[in-house]
Amino acid sequence: MVSKDDLLRALPMRGLRADYGTKSSKKGGAKAIVDLEPAPVFQAVNAVSDEILASWAPFDDPEHLIMCYDNVVIGVKAELREHFGPELPALRVVVNEVLPHPVEANELNNRYVGKWVIREALRRLAPEGDQP
Repeated sequence: MVSKDDLLRALPMRGLRADYGTKSSKKGGAKAIVDLEPAPVFQAVNAVSDEILASWAPFDDPEHLIMCYDNVVIGVKAELREHFGPELPALRVVVNEVLPHPVEANELNNRYVGKWVIREALRRLAPEGDQP
């Protein structure tokens, strides 16, 4: 099992990606691309670029972006707590990309991809056969 110290020693971890569903599925879709970096305390940063936002015009309602970002972070925190207990590790979660689709994006899918990002980080650190 990967410890909190193992995770912190491995930072930074860049380009952790999680996708769920599709834009055409009945359940909607979500995506997150996240970096984990060392920090003095747990932090979350919305770093979704203007280029990503422009690609969604005219559907660039800031509320969709905020909802996606907030729920990705909720999922990240939930998965970290599940693995390491209630105290969050001292790391910075940089959310570089989300899928702010006005119809397909929803809270649950974004929480799922937030959790999956942490699972991917732990998978990269776990020895073969000891996958999370």
